[in-house]
Amino acid sequence: MRGAINFEQVKRAADKLQLDDQKVSVRAIQSITGGSMTTVLELLRQWQQQQSAVFPVGTEENLSEKLRAAIASEISENVSKCRAAMESQIKAAEQRAQETGDLLKDAENREEELRATIDADKKEITALATQLRMTESKAGELETKIEELRKALLEAEKRASVAETRVEERDKSIKILEERSEAAKAKAQKKEPK
Repeated sequence: MRGAINFEQVKRAADKLQLDDQKVSVRAIQSITGGSMTTVLELLRQWQQQQSAVFPVGTEENLSEKLRAAIASEISENVSKCRAAMESQIKAAEQRAQETGDLLKDAENREEELRATIDADKKEITALATQLRMTESKAGELETKIEELRKALLEAEKRASVAETRVEERDKSIKILEERSEAAKAKAQKKEPK
């Protein structure tokens, strides 16, 4: 006894029996395909319904069994080809969907990476802006100190100039005093008795 059977197996068996001008029955099909009587009966009914759809009432009497079987076989073969073509198209569509899904996932990952990079850049920009403000503040403080030092230097230069002037005046006073002292000594030496 074979395992589970499907519609295609029953259909092939029924078409063959019909082509061979044999009676298409559950037992005849079961002897070819195996399977339970219930399963074969259900699948045979599907085949018979398919046959009724192919050969509407009134046409059967005009066609021989072999011609009907040949037509049914041809239709069945075309249906199988169509089914195979459709399955191939479905498989290709599923593959494209899978590829699209993969591309979408890659795009989402890339977007996530870019967002992380943007966040890191924003943090770096914020840190640099803070650092720039601090540098500008220090530069302002340094400019203030430089200005203060310039003023102090000018004051020191003024004081140095005043001090220089005073030194010159003292030097002159000292020179005058020395000259007077020399003159006084010379005068005193002339007055001394000989």
